[in-house]
Amino acid sequence: MVDVFISYPRRERERAERIKAKLETLKLDIFFDIEGIDGGAVFPRVISNALDASKAIVCCWSPLYFTRPWCVMEAREGLAREGQSARILPICLERFDRTAPDVEFRSLNYFDLTNWSGEDEHEDWNRTLLTLGKLVGRDLAGPLKKGLFGGVKATGPAPAAPEPAAARADIVADLRETWRGFPARDDEAAVERFLARVRAAAPGSGLEFEVEHHLDELKRVRAPQVAREAAEAEARRQAEEAARKAEEEDERRLGPVVVRARDAARAGRPVSERAFPIELPGVSDWPNPLMIAIPPGRFLMGAPASEEGSRDAERPQHEVRIDYAFALGQHTVTVDAFKAFVTETNHDTGKSAYVWNGKDWKDTAGKGWRDQGFAQTGAHPVCCVNWEDVQAYIAWLNKKAGLAGRPDAYRLPSEAEWEYACRAGTTTPFSFGGTISTAQANYDGNSTYGAGKKGEYRQKTLPVGFFPANSFGLHEMHGNVSEWVEDGYTGYGKTPRDGSANTTEGCSIRVFRGGSWFINPAFLRSAFRLWSSPTFRSYYLGFRVARTLLSGDY
Repeated sequence: MVDVFISYPRRERERAERIKAKLETLKLDIFFDIEGIDGGAVFPRVISNALDASKAIVCCWSPLYFTRPWCVMEAREGLAREGQSARILPICLERFDRTAPDVEFRSLNYFDLTNWSGEDEHEDWNRTLLTLGKLVGRDLAGPLKKGLFGGVKATGPAPAAPEPAAARADIVADLRETWRGFPARDDEAAVERFLARVRAAAPGSGLEFEVEHHLDELKRVRAPQVAREAAEAEARRQAEEAARKAEEEDERRLGPVVVRARDAARAGRPVSERAFPIELPGVSDWPNPLMIAIPPGRFLMGAPASEEGSRDAERPQHEVRIDYAFALGQHTVTVDAFKAFVTETNHDTGKSAYVWNGKDWKDTAGKGWRDQGFAQTGAHPVCCVNWEDVQAYIAWLNKKAGLAGRPDAYRLPSEAEWEYACRAGTTTPFSFGGTISTAQANYDGNSTYGAGKKGEYRQKTLPVGFFPANSFGLHEMHGNVSEWVEDGYTGYGKTPRDGSANTTEGCSIRVFRGGSWFINPAFLRSAFRLWSSPTFRSYYLGFRVARTLLSGDY
């Protein structure tokens, strides 16, 4: 802390400096505003801080003193600190012949130094030192003799100043030297820590005000940056809050099982964590087929001219970015799953439907699906369904699941989504590599591809899940039955690059993918495309279901 704050009007500076000089011979730390305020410092702030840090406030009263607002303010501050760390000590330098102190000060006892010329033996000067010594915590006056009414007179010289004052001066000098070479003047936090050291070791010193002013300037210069950082932090907070609310809404709408599967896909966790069932409560004999959440990513769609069996319809190769997670059926839709739809809706698959009777394929010759008896076992992929049948099934599925009209409804995959899911991160003709075998897919094993060998020709579909899955956990993306997708057919020069379906070009014909049980392996390649009328049905043509997974994924 500062020992003494001297309050005086500037026009009486000479008399105030005489008092300051006498007090400094006693090794007191003085705040004298001419010396204690650095250039560029904020005057009111410095004065307020110095008053707070002072043990005593010596007010040099005169008629002029009470005409100066700053002097009156300092005296009032001294009164306000009664009983605290600083107190007022009034001394009179000039008589009040025509005026008097302000009314709030008239009851205060003051010491009369109007005829003091600096001598040590002056009675009121010694009384001043006695009172001042009580405030600063050490003896300042010489031996004193009590008067009749409690006054005092000096009987000897003032005592020497104690050593701690010199020690404090050394500390301030050391701190000032440190400040001159301070390496982190532009680091606000570092300056604040240094300022705390100065305040602890040398409160009220000029160095404290210098460092404080430097810190104020740092904050002023950094104010725009601080405002930007605050705005950015608020924007992040709002974005995080929006994301949290979106996650909560997703969980409410999708359900926790689907949300966990989607988040597992985004994080690249195992397939076992990315599966969830299609649940239709109240639908009898519903098989609860599984869907797999597919992670976002990018891939090169189509085939290069160098790929064996490739065609112009698979070019030009082009990058597709799928910046969202979506779900795809682990298998194609089965007879059991489609039968639930037909049974409940009496949907008629038309006049050309083929079924497997255990020995060969037979045309139902005009009978609708509901009359065919479902000769295939329930776990086989449904076939002989056209694109319009598929849309009717999906509409029923969404109605039963409560998803009709929602952005997270079930749907057919886009052609790009299908190929991305089929490739599962590979660039080879098949997700299994450069060739394929009948141990990996169901096709006409009398034909080969690349270095592959001939294999079994089963001449029929096999139950879903019979063959190994690709690395995305999807079974029979190659062979067994071809699969309808959402897109109308057009050349790759006009297809979307964001994973969405082409629904504006060539929609009088629709695309299907994947090859089938009776076809040669070149038609099972990941890039292979075929197309036909939306009303076309065949014994090799089925589908699998996709689903959007919300949270900005649409």
